Amino acid sequence: MAIIHHLKVQNFRGIKSLDWHIGSRTVCLIGPCDSTKTTILNAIDMALAPRWNIIFSDYDFHKANTGQPIIIEVTVGELPEELIKQDKFGLYLKGYCNKEKEIHDDPLDEDEQVLTIQLQVDQSLEPQWTVIKNSNPEPKPIFWRNRELLGVAVLGDDVERDLTWSRGSALARLTEISSSAQVIAVANREACKAVAGMDLAEWKKIADRAHKLAKEFGVPVSQLNPGLDVKAIRFGQGILALYDNEVPLHMFGLGSKRLAALAIQEAAVGKSSIILIDEIEHGLEPHRIRRLLKLICEGRKQGQVLLTSHSPTPVLALPIRHLNFSQCQNGEIRVLECEPDSENELQAVVRSCPLAVFAKKIIVCEGKTEEAFCRELNKYWSDKHKGQNMEFLGIAAVNGNGIPDGPKAVLQFVKLGFKVIFFGDSDRPINPSEQILKDAGAEVLLWPDNMCIEQRVTADIPWQLLQELLNTANEIKSEQSVKDSIKTEIAKLGDDQAKIVSLNLDDWLSNGIDELIIRSSIGNAANVSDWFKNLNEGKLLAELVIKSLSQIPESSLYRIIKKLEDWVYAT
Repeated sequence: MAIIHHLKVQNFRGIKSLDWHIGSRTVCLIGPCDSTKTTILNAIDMALAPRWNIIFSDYDFHKANTGQPIIIEVTVGELPEELIKQDKFGLYLKGYCNKEKEIHDDPLDEDEQVLTIQLQVDQSLEPQWTVIKNSNPEPKPIFWRNRELLGVAVLGDDVERDLTWSRGSALARLTEISSSAQVIAVANREACKAVAGMDLAEWKKIADRAHKLAKEFGVPVSQLNPGLDVKAIRFGQGILALYDNEVPLHMFGLGSKRLAALAIQEAAVGKSSIILIDEIEHGLEPHRIRRLLKLICEGRKQGQVLLTSHSPTPVLALPIRHLNFSQCQNGEIRVLECEPDSENELQAVVRSCPLAVFAKKIIVCEGKTEEAFCRELNKYWSDKHKGQNMEFLGIAAVNGNGIPDGPKAVLQFVKLGFKVIFFGDSDRPINPSEQILKDAGAEVLLWPDNMCIEQRVTADIPWQLLQELLNTANEIKSEQSVKDSIKTEIAKLGDDQAKIVSLNLDDWLSNGIDELIIRSSIGNAANVSDWFKNLNEGKLLAELVIKSLSQIPESSLYRIIKKLEDWVYAT
């Protein structure tokens, strides 16, 4: 069969231009609405599928501009022997270098032999399929029977057709006999006999009247009787269909019909086929999606699967290298993929929050504490902005899994076309650096003064809320554990004689411990002893901060949170 290496599209529906080198045998196209994912599959289908009667209209042209032709070019490798014979398309062979992602008009020794099939439609709306080569000025027509050798199977809206023995259906391609015409003819005759033998007295009266009227108008009829209208029941288009006992398979649920149709199509074209699936999740539960992906994708050494999805299930089931991201800018389409050396960092982030790849903007949080902060701030901002929360705005907050994974994930998300902000600590350098992230187009929001989030919070919240924070830590850990952790940190700050009998902060002041040392030691202890470094405890810390915001409008804590809010609600 074949594999698609390159797709070039011009002036087709929502695509003004697309130039895409396809680097995998399994590709799941991800992208926001109107990013032309379905149109990309349609372009491939129209260029390669074995049909000759595709009907085009003015609306298939980009912005209905028929002055510019539709041009779809698909460069295909792993070609069937029949197509590369000299009397077929051997003189039109090109070379494809997979490593460099280049098409050579004259194949190099290390290149794979490929053909470029072009579908062109001008304002006459007549499609023309040809094989093209720059050095050969005369394109050579390629007819549907030749394109059929490429083995393209499409799972779209018309699944019921493949569950019947209709012309060109998958079942018809599986059937060894050349035609089911004989079966249809016999069924036609038997059906006519059955109807003729029925008691149709009322219909006979009308037939006799029609006979009389026809005779009056000079129609040479001898006798009229009610009988079966074989044209009305469309015998010629699909009299035979698959049944499960007495129930036709096309009456099953949508998911079952889609799976059955795909199974039959793959059997008809072979395992090395090119399978196009639009919205794989349509009609299927998550466990059936996973099973389907396993069957058609895992270990695929021949052929290709190109699918689209709006569901997190394929995102979770497929390795990140199989996800391609479609971005549309005024009809200019880019399809992007993760860089191989950053797959691990991005894979972890996507697995923890698969919905992120469907978002318009992403907050990459350094760790779970920042993630918990974003969740609580989301509730707070929703009330403040008349119910417009981050989900409403198409924004996802994800756990970046610390340093250096978080910043590396940020860089990859930016390169994949997302708007991204990194929200994290400044107590140690980030890698890639803040400047590198900003130069790439990301926003970076770090707590100032070389502090982690716990240190920033304890430095800025009001005294009474600092006492609440200490009481919360006591509930999470134990009083002795909290006191020991703080004593250790106070000693590091130069006061190894500090008296901490209770967890009452006013007593600490009375015992001569400086407020700045108290705040610093509590922040350090919270960081080192992991008081708030998970979602549940991070939520408690965030609630304290939100409670304090109206009291500390000049603090660094407030300013950073306000900058994050402004980024979230920026248009």
